Parts: sequence; C-alpha cells; structure tokens
Amino acid sequence: ENDCKTEKEHALSYVETLLKKPPLNINDLIEDVLKRNPDLRATKRRIEANALVVPRVQILDDPQFEAMRHDSPLRSNSEFFSKMRYELSQVFPFPGKLRLKGKIAEQMLKFAQNEEITTMRELVLQTKRLYYQLYLNYAALRINKQNQDIISRFIEDTLALYKTGEEKYDEVLKAQVELQLLKKELLNLLSDHDFIVSMINAVLDYPQDNIIGKPQGFFTQNVNYKHQELVPIAMRNRSELKGIKSLISEQCFKAKLAKRNYFPDFKVLGRYESKLGSKDAAWGAAVSINIPLWIQQKQKREMREAMKNASAFQNDLEAFEAKIRGRIRDLLSKIESTLLIFLILFIITFFAMALQICLVTAIYYFFIL
Repeated sequence: ENDCKTEKEHALSYVETLLKKPPLNINDLIEDVLKRNPDLRATKRRIEANALVVPRVQILDDPQFEAMRHDSPLRSNSEFFSKMRYELSQVFPFPGKLRLKGKIAEQMLKFAQNEEITTMRELVLQTKRLYYQLYLNYAALRINKQNQDIISRFIEDTLALYKTGEEKYDEVLKAQVELQLLKKELLNLLSDHDFIVSMINAVLDYPQDNIIGKPQGFFTQNVNYKHQELVPIAMRNRSELKGIKSLISEQCFKAKLAKRNYFPDFKVLGRYESKLGSKDAAWGAAVSINIPLWIQQKQKREMREAMKNASAFQNDLEAFEAKIRGRIRDLLSKIESTLLIFLILFIITFFAMALQICLVTAIYYFFIL
C-alpha cells in the first residue's frame, strides 16, 4: 500500500515537471520531421537512383573487340599460313528503341517522385495527429491535477467539519474514492504520454529518451468547401493518382518498345587481318542484323502483357478515384455531424445555465425577500 501511495505521489510530481516543459511549435516539429525521417531519406535516395537510370538506358551497349590467331599449320610443309585477326563490332538498336527505354525509365522516376510526395504528406499527417494527441494528453493531465487539488482540499475541509460534527463522514469516503479514481486515471494518462512521445521520437529518428516539449494550441481557420469543389482538387493534387498514371504510361511505353522490337537491330563489324612473318595484310567490313523470327511467340506476347498491365493499373486508378470521392464525402459528413453536436451541446448548456440562474433567483426572492 505504501509503495502504491509512493508511486502515485511520484506520478503527481512527474506531471508538475511535464507541465513546466518548454513549448513545442507544430511547424518546427514538422520541419524537423521532414529533415530527419529515415523513410523520407530513403525515398530521396530512390529518386536519385532512378534519375541515373534515365540517361544510362539510352546509351549504346559496349562495343566488342576480338583478337584471334588462326590458320596455324600442324605440319611444316602445310599450305596454311599463321594469321592474326582483329575485329571490332558495335550493335546499333533500331531507331527509337533507346528513346523508348528512356521514356520507360522516366516514368519510374516520376513514380519515385510521387512516392516521395506521398511519404512527405503521410509524415505531416502523422506528425499532426501525434502533436494534437500530445496536446490533448497535456490538457487531460492538467485537468486531472486540478481535480485532484480540488478534491484534496474538499477532503481536508470536510474532515475539519466532521471533527466539529457539522458534516458526515460518508462525504469524506465518497471524495476519497473519487480521488483514488483520479490517481488511477493519472497513471493511464502518463502511460499514454510516454507512448505518444516515443512515437514522435521514432518519427524524428531520435533516441527514445529525447525530451519533447509541451504542444501549444494551434488551430487552423475553418475552411468551407463543398464536395463538388474538393473532388477536382483531390484529383489534381493526389500524388498517389499521379504515381498510378506514371505506371500506366510506363506499361504503354513498354508496349511500344515491344512493337518496335519487331524490327531488327544492326551490327557493324570491322576487321584487320595479317600474316605472321609477312607484311601482307587485309581488312574487311560487315553489317549484320538479327532476325525477329519468333514475333508471335515473343514480341507480340510482350506487347499484350504490357497492355494488360496498363489496363490493370487503369482499373486501380479508377478504384482509387472512387475511394477518394467516398472519403471526401465521409469526412464532410463527419464535420457536419460534429458541428451539429457542438451546436446542440451549446444550446443545452445555455438553457441549463439560464434555468439554474432563474431557480437561484426565484429561491433568493422567495426566502430572502
């Protein structure tokens, strides 16, 4: 029992320490999160990597060099002469193939860029939620401490009146029960406080013992939007939609590349040949092409595969757009219902206070006057 009492007293002193923490501004917290969060840093590295892919895939493959000694005789009286041959060759893709590969890489770069925007917005949303959870937690801690002070003073005054015989002891018992409930609630609030602070430190990539300040009340002004106005804004600005559109474009360019693969690539070759032990030499040049013999089995299937993937991503886009429209309508409905509840509570509170004032006034005039 003494340990439990000591723990609760320690919790109350801990609350007093928390309430004296330096202020924490939400804009400073968001700026710090965007600078330090490891998930956001990872998306930036992926963007840098994809940016390097775009020029790389549009470069020709490395040329091939070959040196060969051939026609070396096996017998001394052979008619063959030992020769050295040097060949240099380069493959040139059919015009347009390298450009299409660059377009495919560009779409993946755009997807990575939109992924960064999505990650950034999710971090801002998560940070704001944690900030206001911590703000409400501090408000609850402050109210709990004030209530404990009020009830403690009430118990002291009631005990004093009980000793004089002016008050019953059952009022003291009720107050003590209420005080114990408040102390239990305080321990739960402190547990929630530690959890919220640990989540903020995790988002910031700080050690868990890092000190987080006390949030300040910062609320944006009410903005009145209608469903018809919000939907076009969301469709223009949601980075997830832009990312899916990039995937659709990527598959369309892949289909074009597969169709361009119907045409052959060219290989240009140069040769220099000389006889060993002689000044005789010769040169040669050649051009060769690959023959796309299995178009039906390979290139056309590759094109159909890309078009199927593009169609699947298009369905994902339409589903996500419908989800956004439904989410907007749901949020607007919640806002309207919340405002209605606040209005009803205000009216009830106003009339209750007015009724109480009337009753007090009537009692005053009835008994005093």
